[in-house]
Amino acid sequence: MSMTEKETGLPQKKSGLLERLTGKIKLITGLIVATTAAVLAIGPGIDAVKNLRGKLQPELPAATTPEAQGSCVRIDEVKSPEAIAYSDWDDSHISVTGRNDCNRELGLYVTFAHRVSAEPPRLMLRRPHDEDYPECTGAAAMGLPKCWDAQKPVAIGQGPWRWEAPLPPLSKIGETRSTEVLGVTWDVRDLDAPDKAPLATTSVRIKIVDDTGAR
Repeated sequence: MSMTEKETGLPQKKSGLLERLTGKIKLITGLIVATTAAVLAIGPGIDAVKNLRGKLQPELPAATTPEAQGSCVRIDEVKSPEAIAYSDWDDSHISVTGRNDCNRELGLYVTFAHRVSAEPPRLMLRRPHDEDYPECTGAAAMGLPKCWDAQKPVAIGQGPWRWEAPLPPLSKIGETRSTEVLGVTWDVRDLDAPDKAPLATTSVRIKIVDDTGAR
């Protein structure tokens, strides 16, 4: 004999299932509400962290042009004689080659420094205009273009260039041997920025043959 719907209790089973589903929906809804509230609460904190990071890491300055960075002049080579007769010194040059990417006429000058030697010097380089200006005899002369044989323009417009810079005056300061070796460091400097570091530096040893007969 079949049981009636009331006897089977099916309505009661459907009601239990519905209650369980309703409970799960409420639980999920509660989690969503809690998560949303947490995100809203954290939001101002994230903004504060971003603001703090902005203060600790300020924006980088805009990129500058090569000329603003002082790199628009390139020196490729600084070459002086490896061996030379004393009598030919005044007619010889330092050959400087490079490239100009500046939007201005290029002006240069070459300074020098004697390299330390164990032997007392017998030959001495002089600043070209040390007799014209008293300040050219001091250490500050490196940054004074008027003390040197400056040239402007070395190059007009952009592109490769070559400059034959005169060697500084050379004098005997003692009894010389038939052959002397002069150690020197050449610095190529920007005439328009004499207070900045040299554009190029090279150290050389020059063999000088005394062909004057005077010792």
